[in-house]
Parts: sequence; structure tokens; C-alpha cells
Amino acid sequence: MGIRLEGPKLGWARKNGGEGGSHPSNIHDSGYAFGTVNINGDTPVILTNEGPDMGGYLCLCTVASAELWKLGQLRPGNTLQFKRISYTDSIKLYSAVEDYFTPGSNSAALSSFLQIPVYEDSPHDPKLHVIPAEMDSKRPKVVFREAGDSAILVEYGDLILDFELRARIHAFETELQRRDVPGIWTTSPCIRSTMVRYNPLAISQTDLLEALVSVENLLPASMQDMTFPGRKIIFPIVLDDRWNRDALERYSRSIRDEAVYLPSNIEYLARNNGLSGGAEEALTLLVNTEWLVFGVGFYLACPFLIPIDPRCRLVGQKMNPSRTYTPRGALGIAGLVAAIYPIESPGGYQLFGRTLSPWQTWGRGTNFNPEQPWLLFPFDQLKFKVITEDEYIEVEKQFDSGRYNFEASPDS
Repeated sequence: MGIRLEGPKLGWARKNGGEGGSHPSNIHDSGYAFGTVNINGDTPVILTNEGPDMGGYLCLCTVASAELWKLGQLRPGNTLQFKRISYTDSIKLYSAVEDYFTPGSNSAALSSFLQIPVYEDSPHDPKLHVIPAEMDSKRPKVVFREAGDSAILVEYGDLILDFELRARIHAFETELQRRDVPGIWTTSPCIRSTMVRYNPLAISQTDLLEALVSVENLLPASMQDMTFPGRKIIFPIVLDDRWNRDALERYSRSIRDEAVYLPSNIEYLARNNGLSGGAEEALTLLVNTEWLVFGVGFYLACPFLIPIDPRCRLVGQKMNPSRTYTPRGALGIAGLVAAIYPIESPGGYQLFGRTLSPWQTWGRGTNFNPEQPWLLFPFDQLKFKVITEDEYIEVEKQFDSGRYNFEASPDS
């Protein structure tokens, strides 16, 4: 999933991540390019095969596609150094690798592949194009950023949570999919951005940028009149459960034993949001609102949720460093965003409860199938129903055997 790096302590140009969290590495979320260097708190991580495709930490740079094979040779204790190159030189390397592996390639292709290139440091502005905000309408500023040699990040507006921006991203992706632009692999819609991944040998960065700008210019200034299909779904939840407490105890024993969010993530959320009622008030707020699915991604269709009632929005930083273990179905908060962990995994969100996973590996049950083993989509709405730990154990057994049926009804 990723390669953790250790090196000189990073310096930061800002004190915190604003709404994204209290550490400067924190953001609401963003798509991740393959091979990107993700700054997880103060820890750089190179995201590799089967790594997350989106998340809530900023990305510093991205390894050239032609050089990704070198990451597979790394072992603990090895050292590496990054060398900044231009997009043009990166594509030259990419083409040389493709030529080498093309059946019937000649000796010239072999020579080009084996030659060690020498490039000068190539600083450049990663902003490929900027559409300024329109002061007399609701059309936001849009920035198209280079994200390595095979992705473009499309960012909307300011670094704040805005339902209209998320609706605009959905409208943007809908029109982009309708056009069926050749060479696009995938997109990763987030709160205020989407990552467009593409094959640079099938479509040039220039041509793709032109297509993306054309799609954005076609959209109306305001999203007020647009509607999106969704569902209302009931999820059972155990609050302040023993499984999440166990994950925090493991973290305290093996990673870090002192932090503002220890020993209780819930007590931390209460203090951080000035709640006089402590953990009990925090948990009451979190279950007294419906939640909107803003995005589905990261890994195994992990849903990112926002409380619809603004009075129930709590803010918390991401753990630094992250946990190495999080139970399946754990619910946590980072910034203003909550997530349901689909499987046991590392994670950095502040945990407050456990529910059923929105992922069913074998597609068992009426809500899943083998071709679509995930439950949630953007603009679905969730409501949590509090249950006991004993009740959770029973519904988890039903879920694993494919006998659990989520209560769901259509909505928009």
C-alpha cells in the first residue's frame, strides 16, 4: 500500500490545516495520484499498488511513472533521494519504458531504456490553468493542477466545506463521463476537488486540460436547481465501543503514549469543540443528525460523511502518526469529515463508534453483489441507530453470512 520514509524534520509554511484538521499536513480530502509522496502528519509515505486513491493528507510530489519500478526494489534501511524533473522529460522516460516492453522492440529501444538520464533541476508552476471566480455570480475559482505525469487535480473554491462545491464536482464528472474522453482511466471526487487519472501515451496533458476546461465552462454558475439521486439508509452503531478502545490502547503501547487525543478520542473531540457536556454531549450530537455521503474512495469504497445539521459538526485533528490498526466498521472524524473503515487497516481519524462495514468482500446479501461489493454512493444519506455491543455482535454475524438487510429508501 505504501512505503514509509524517515528523514529530516519537515518545515511547514502554515500552522494548521484549517477545517481539515489542526496539523499543517491535514486537508479536508483530495485525490491521490499513483506514486505520490503523501505527507501523513510528519511522515512521508509513497503510495504504491493497492494504496488509497484519496484521503485527508496533502501530497508533496509524485514519482515519475517510468521510475515506479524502482520502488519495488526498496527494502527497510535503504536510502533514496528525489530529483525534480519536468513533465516533458518524465514523458520521454515513460515512452522509453513502453518501447522497451513492446513486443519486437529493437536494440535502439533497449539502449534508450538502459541509458541513465541526467536532468537538470526543473522547478515550474504546477498550476496548469486557473479560471477566476466570477464576483457577480456563484461560479467559484477553479485551479487545474499537475499531479505527476498521469493525473490532473481539479480544485474548486476555497479550503472550506461547501455543499455547492461538492454538487459542482458531481456535475463536472457527470458531463466528463458523458463525453467519454479517450485516455481517461478514473476520477476520484472529493469535497472540493476531483483527481482525473489518465494514460499520457493515449492523450496528452494539453489535450486533456483543454477537455477539462471545456467541461467546466459548460456548467451553470449556480447548482441550486440541480438534483442528485440518493437513498436514506439506517446503520446500527455502538458508541464508545470496546473494539475502538482496544485500538487506542494498542496505539498507546506501541506508537505514542501522550497526545491531546489520548487516552480517549471522544473526550478529545468534546474538549476541542468546547462542549461543556463532555463525551456524552459529543456522542449525542453525532447521532442526532443525518449524514451525507460526500465521497466514496480511499480504499475498498470507504465512505466520507458530513453531518447535514451544522450544529452537529465536530472538528478534530488526524492522529500523528496514524494508527497501524483500526477495526472494521470503525467510525472516526478528521477535520469536519467522518469515515467508516471498510476493513481492518491503519488510520488516523478520531474514533467514536463502530457500525457495519459498507463493504462486503464476496458481495453477499440483498444490498451487495459480486460485481458491486460496496453499499454507498455519493449523495446517499445515513442515519445511525444506537445498539449495544451484544446486539452488534449478532448483527455482525448476520452481515458476514449475507443475512443482514439494511433499511433503505429512495431520496434526492
